[in-house]
Amino acid sequence: MRVIKVFYFLVLIMSVSSVNAASRGSTISVTDPETVAALLQTLEDSVWASDGEGDGKIAYAVYGTACGWSEKFFNDTRKSKADMQLRWIAAQGGSAGLVVENRDSDSVAKAFRQQRVSAVDRDTAQRAVAYNQSVIDAIRFQLGDLYTGPFELPTIIYETDTGLEILIGAPASNRSMIADIQPRPAKMTLKPKGIEIITEPLNVKETLQHYVNSSDRGIDLHSEPHESAPITSSLAVGYNLPASGVVEGSEWVEVLPYGNNGPKRYIHDPRLAEFSQIEFKVKKTGGFISASGEDLSVYAYPTKRSDVISTINDGYQTRKVGHTMIDGDRWDVISAYSDGSYGFVPTE
Repeated sequence: MRVIKVFYFLVLIMSVSSVNAASRGSTISVTDPETVAALLQTLEDSVWASDGEGDGKIAYAVYGTACGWSEKFFNDTRKSKADMQLRWIAAQGGSAGLVVENRDSDSVAKAFRQQRVSAVDRDTAQRAVAYNQSVIDAIRFQLGDLYTGPFELPTIIYETDTGLEILIGAPASNRSMIADIQPRPAKMTLKPKGIEIITEPLNVKETLQHYVNSSDRGIDLHSEPHESAPITSSLAVGYNLPASGVVEGSEWVEVLPYGNNGPKRYIHDPRLAEFSQIEFKVKKTGGFISASGEDLSVYAYPTKRSDVISTINDGYQTRKVGHTMIDGDRWDVISAYSDGSYGFVPTE
């Protein structure tokens, strides 16, 4: 089994119709129903600020509070507030926290004018901005290699009668854009699910050093430990990532695809969450474990319900570092990984 190499696996999980790799001023037309639904869900759940009415005509603007192009788009749409509702997804900028905390057009305007304005609840605001940053990753993941250029700010996304339009940069004509938007009156009272997600407790019991995808499919990486949080990438079968532990009171594993100081990601894995709670103490001993007459399986945890992470082949031996007792059963312990993480061999 391959368990050392880290592989960041971006798979095009849905098909879209698109022009060539987009740049500022370009448009991507998305028509596949599943892709449209996935992108809309990502946008609707983000922590957006409401701006305008528009009789059900809604457009999402992913932007930065220090971005001159974003500010220009904001100023250019002041006369259109009665014709559409803009939902501003603040993903960058020193005053982005103000926007995600207040979620109204006044905070969007103020954030453009004053770049050092902070939110009152800084911790929650910082988590909300990080959530919105992951929306960018999720959009690119959902589009796959059909969009390989930089993610320009602002990016405007709205529904049409055929799917979604993604405008890289501000539109050439706001009037034409508004005419193209498909009204969705039922969504005018929508409350972003991201608001609920970022207020849930997030405490991690640090019991892991790595996470291995031992399933038969790619595993989604979410930006928060919640099924509705943006899916930003996928981990391929047989590959691993650095990990820290399990989110307390949940079935979510925290992984570190960008290192200890980068954005955290979360994988839903009920089995691993259960196994990681097994408490044991290793009594240090020396010697070797020898496979005689049959291969010996090395388990990820001291239970045969956990994954077999390697095998000691018949006729071979490996050095053990100790043993532990679980419910009266003895397990020999080896150093299974280069980082010193344990592997467990049952003694029968």
